[in-house]
Amino acid sequence: MTEDSNKKKSSAKASSVSFKAASSSSSSSSSSSSSSSEDERKKVKKHKKDKKKKKLNRKKGKKEKMRGNETTFGQRAVNAQQVLKRYQKVLHEYRRGKNLRSAYKAVSVDRNTVVASAPIAELAIVSPAKYDKLLQGHSRQQKLQTFAMKCSDAISNDTPLLSEVDNLKKKRKLLPIIKRK
Repeated sequence: MTEDSNKKKSSAKASSVSFKAASSSSSSSSSSSSSSSEDERKKVKKHKKDKKKKKLNRKKGKKEKMRGNETTFGQRAVNAQQVLKRYQKVLHEYRRGKNLRSAYKAVSVDRNTVVASAPIAELAIVSPAKYDKLLQGHSRQQKLQTFAMKCSDAISNDTPLLSEVDNLKKKRKLLPIIKRK
């Protein structure tokens, strides 16, 4: 009888152990199913974030293409000699066969900057004597824009000088710049 009771006890223990194992495996399978659904949610969230990032990057890329990366510019010209040097660099690029836009980009300068200071360079190239006289009257405390206005007045008041500037622009010896109003 003791043997039968021992067998029953051991079989009861085994069945309780197997029940516990089955219940723990079912609970682990239910926890694994909940963790897999959490994983799926995380994947979906990550996928949505990645889509948003890609969309933003595409928009940024389009804006940069439209803008043409014109955010980097050269150093500011402080005096008339630097203005003349910058004008000659743009003129050199233009003479090499580039259009004005690509010439400005190659020198990394804005069109309006060159247009605003063009009379200084034009006068220096066409009439160095008048340029030297005006330059002696210019001080460092005055703005370059005021000096450019004086040069523009000197060119426009002298008709032979004005016609010479126009001829040189047609021959590509000067930049074909017309100031927009």
